[in-house]
Amino acid sequence: SPYRETSNIYDGSAFTADMAIHNVIGDSFRGATWVSIHNG
Repeated sequence: SPYRETSNIYDGSAFTADMAIHNVIGDSFRGATWVSIHNG
């Protein structure tokens, strides 16, 4: 089902796209020296 385990985000953004940004921010705070956001 495509509606299973939804994140209840109401601003129209995609949960998976938001998690990519959260991972980059979290990795940089945890000491990663090279982080990047890319498509693909």
